[in-house]
Amino acid sequence: MKKIIGAMIIISMVISGCSGKKEKKDTLSWEPTVTLTEQVALDDTLTLKQIEHGVIVVEHQYPWPSNSLLVELENKSILWIDTPCTPDATQLVLNWIEQNYGKDREIIEVNTGYHFDNLGGNKVLAEKGISIYASDITGDCIQQRGEEARKQFLDMLQDDAHKTYYDTYAELSYVEPCAYVDMELGQEKSMYIKDGVEIYYPGESHSPDNIVVYIEDRKVLFGGCMIKSLTSKNLGNVKDANMTEWPKSIEKMMMKYTEEQVKHVIPGHGEAGTYALLGATLALFDTAD
Repeated sequence: MKKIIGAMIIISMVISGCSGKKEKKDTLSWEPTVTLTEQVALDDTLTLKQIEHGVIVVEHQYPWPSNSLLVELENKSILWIDTPCTPDATQLVLNWIEQNYGKDREIIEVNTGYHFDNLGGNKVLAEKGISIYASDITGDCIQQRGEEARKQFLDMLQDDAHKTYYDTYAELSYVEPCAYVDMELGQEKSMYIKDGVEIYYPGESHSPDNIVVYIEDRKVLFGGCMIKSLTSKNLGNVKDANMTEWPKSIEKMMMKYTEEQVKHVIPGHGEAGTYALLGATLALFDTAD
């Protein structure tokens, strides 16, 4: 059973392990709890880097660097967008959150897609009873395309040097989100899941289900795998992509969120940057095969 969230309607939620725009501000009226003055390494593959007070990019290199994001909200809850690629890495981040923010903070997770670099750590969060939001398209993709996506991923890890990663992803279980937002494949839609936290689905892109997350008071746009870093030379893995709709989805996103509204853009892989990442990603389609 899924918890489907529509226009202010919660229909149901039964799943194992899961228990109007405002004026934008240039400065916060409150003080975030944690400040990182330098990058923090949780292990050899996992780092935390602050890009804005209370906004921390989590990079997990397993084997390729993948981003998730921690944002402390005004009500002191922690918004966690995507997870590291594995439960073990996700547990390390959760330990860090509890050590630095305390064990009583509400944590809200958003999966922006169904690939393992979006939700590979869901098992740990579900076991803790943490709410995990996603588009219901993501749930459908897990059921209908999950094992094919796993096979495609494993095909990229055939080299002996990647055996550890291959073995991990071969055994990694899909753990579904527990709070699904009602969306329709290919149909543009946005919705607030918390005050000032908007999820937006412009249509198909890198995968059928990719959503982005916008945090108003921080002017932060988590573009996830829909958006590439400035150093990207190509669009990366496009086996699951809709190459016709992807650029259209970025254009819709640029119409919805202006440069004035966005200070930081976080891609799924590579360094965070500015609004320029959206245009740079669009330009990659000019050279795509």
